[in-house]
Amino acid sequence: MRKGWKEVRLGDVIEYIVDNRGKTPPTCEKSPYELIEINAISATLKSPQYNEIKKYVDEDTYLHWFRNGHPKEGDILVPTVGTLGAVSYVNKKRGSIAQNLIALRTNLLLCHNEFLYYVLCNPNTKQRLLNLDIGGVQPSIKVPHLLDLFFDIPPLSEQRAITAILSCLDNKIELNNAINHHLAERSATDSSPDIRRGRSVSRRAARRAFSCSRSSCCSNIGVQISLNRLSA
Repeated sequence: MRKGWKEVRLGDVIEYIVDNRGKTPPTCEKSPYELIEINAISATLKSPQYNEIKKYVDEDTYLHWFRNGHPKEGDILVPTVGTLGAVSYVNKKRGSIAQNLIALRTNLLLCHNEFLYYVLCNPNTKQRLLNLDIGGVQPSIKVPHLLDLFFDIPPLSEQRAITAILSCLDNKIELNNAINHHLAERSATDSSPDIRRGRSVSRRAARRAFSCSRSSCCSNIGVQISLNRLSA
């Protein structure tokens, strides 16, 4: 066991599970109340892709139908059917979940929620999630099996330090993706030399910002060593 780290069971660091599976809520035309489904969970992006949402519920359904409530900021969305191994960090209180998705809410006195997200994103952990597949027409896992997953965690202070590095890098990646997406949209309609030159400058600025941030994040060698331990 690494010094200061300890082995924990996933279920022992979870405070609450948002689990509304078993029935499909009545849906409606587009409304402010989104229904997050597996297609909004990306294996490569940190947070739910709200632009992928296709279903909505009305206010009465949102307030009264979901027996275990709704995801909150800091929860971790985990598919139980289909795309096993993909998890998503809820970055804002938005939307509801029902079939094939649960939300894990950590006990913050034991485990930093964002740190747990990165543990579950680790390739080794992803493979262990895939190994929990009970078979069937689609890959699926049982929640009790998921909660029996064991992993190593450091003290909370080190969890926060590791999270700070990874979160900073993720934020820059998302910013860079957003810039590239915006530039791609403009490329479809703008073709003048000035516009093209502006896009080139924007790309260079984005790369400089990302590079500087990455250097800053990784300057704490002690934390970087802990980060390597997480991937071990």
